[in-house]
Amino acid sequence: MPCNFCERDKPIVARGLCGACYGRWRKTGSSEYQRKGKFSLCHINGCGKRSVSNGMCGMHRMRLLRHGDTEETDWGTKTKHPLYNSWAWLQRHKGQTPVCAEWLSDFLQFAMDVGERPSNRHKLFVADDSRPIGADNFVWKRAITERVDGEDDKTYRARRQRVYRAVHKEASKGYDLKKIYGLSLAEYDALHRGQDGKCAICGDEEA
Repeated sequence: MPCNFCERDKPIVARGLCGACYGRWRKTGSSEYQRKGKFSLCHINGCGKRSVSNGMCGMHRMRLLRHGDTEETDWGTKTKHPLYNSWAWLQRHKGQTPVCAEWLSDFLQFAMDVGERPSNRHKLFVADDSRPIGADNFVWKRAITERVDGEDDKTYRARRQRVYRAVHKEASKGYDLKKIYGLSLAEYDALHRGQDGKCAICGDEEA
């Protein structure tokens, strides 16, 4: 099949162009042959910078890849919003914490629904675990464990872990059983009832 540009009978790579013509198009935005040392300029009006790919300079090419548009706008507005980190956390952990479709797709709707954060130490939690977090199912709460001024990261994490295990005793017990013995909490309870709380070998009560 002949190339759409050079009309030579060569294997077509993409866009109906042979490898050479397609390579020039990707680099300069045109399949026209250019002498070595020559270069084309970015085709965006008023730019004038050297073209690096698809007829665009590096700046406009990255804008198109990241934002889908080559025009300069205030893309950082959303990320500077005080509620953006909370919304981004829900986006990253939507598998662990189900989120309503309106919040996942629209940051503005999320910000309008949750309102102003009570303080920098407050975090967003789901009110009813049986339903996705949303406009009618959220609450602002402060974390059980908060970092003390001057406390290093290792000490804070250890203290937070101790408090978590003390509050969530059943969950911690189930995690330990699974990690050490490969048993779930339900399987352990079934064995405990079946053996009447005694050792299956010596018959003594569990200490």
